[in-house]
Amino acid sequence: MKLQAFKKVAVFLCAVSFLLPGCGQQEVAAKPKVDEVVNYEEIYTITETDSDVSKETAKELLPEEGILINEQSLWEIKEGGAYLLKGSYDGQVQINAEDEKVHLILENVEINSPNGPAIYVKSAAKVILTVPEDSSSILKDSPYYDRYPDAKACVHSNSDLTINGSGSLQVYGYYKDAVRTKDVLKVLDTGLMVQAKGDGLRGNDGVAFQGRSLDIQCEGTGIYTEKEDKENKGFVDMAAGNIQIIAGEYGINASENIYLHACEADIYGILENLTCKGQQLVEEGCLK
Repeated sequence: MKLQAFKKVAVFLCAVSFLLPGCGQQEVAAKPKVDEVVNYEEIYTITETDSDVSKETAKELLPEEGILINEQSLWEIKEGGAYLLKGSYDGQVQINAEDEKVHLILENVEINSPNGPAIYVKSAAKVILTVPEDSSSILKDSPYYDRYPDAKACVHSNSDLTINGSGSLQVYGYYKDAVRTKDVLKVLDTGLMVQAKGDGLRGNDGVAFQGRSLDIQCEGTGIYTEKEDKENKGFVDMAAGNIQIIAGEYGINASENIYLHACEADIYGILENLTCKGQQLVEEGCLK
């Protein structure tokens, strides 16, 4: 194994409390080159809803308002709208809003779930998580998901999920993944750090990152998508910020194209740094 790769593995083992299985020696993949001009706006769009960071009309969801179910506190959101969370929540925030949009503002929040996801989106048209400027929030699940067999991440969403705001967010997935959605995951402006037993970020329809910084340490794949044979689905687009990924499997594994542009990325996967079933389109200077 090359010295640089060895150092990265050592950093990974020191930084993450999870144990990695044994692995063989791998060569660092060659850096791919851009071979065509891409109109990224045709792949996905950033809507006004995605960019909404307003909290003026938000209803505060107080820690003491949690309902005790199966010996765990639950904060259930059944209607669309904006909700403000502050302080410490020992339990789960669950969204079951059918086809309505839900906006959660996480302002210096810590959510610790003893069973299942910290934030569980069972149903919604779209969910936006905002981390306001000059704020920092932490989300943690636990290794126990016996009451939530269909969930697989600390932030698990069955709808489109956007994380925005210029604050900082830390997500710890002790059961499997850190952030996971069945649709598209977008990260805008935010400084995001995740650690996971499984994958770091997973968006089945695609993952778009236009944040300030991204730090992923995981035993599985850093960023993963799986939709195939559908136009503009299964992509990974890294379009801003400083990106660092250290993964026990693949750095990025996309079912379609990987786009890296307007960013600085240091990506290392023990099996392979970048892999996809489409093209790897990397702007000169993006990959270290």
